[in-house]
Amino acid sequence: MTDLELFQNEILRPILKYQNTGLCRLTLSYCYQMNPAFSSLSGTKKRKMLNDLLSGNQALRNQLTGMIISFLDASDWEFYELQQKDIHKRMIQMIAVRVLENYEKFVK
Repeated sequence: MTDLELFQNEILRPILKYQNTGLCRLTLSYCYQMNPAFSSLSGTKKRKMLNDLLSGNQALRNQLTGMIISFLDASDWEFYELQQKDIHKRMIQMIAVRVLENYEKFVK
């Protein structure tokens, strides 16, 4: 297992699990801002909107990653800075999976 994989499994996954509710609520907040009738959309349209939002809205992506990196300690932060591009990419992918799997629990 590479250092990057270890960082993902040992550091990022527990933080994502802890922040799951906040990640989902923040993403859904953006969805409702874009489309107040989000809850009445079909399941397919909701997932498409979530995918589009997570892949295209840089402000949301920055807020979501900020929610995660704020939990890094000094040694984790040093590794994050060295591997920032790869970690950021993995983080967004993991956040997207989590939000898409759990958003229905938080839909109004």
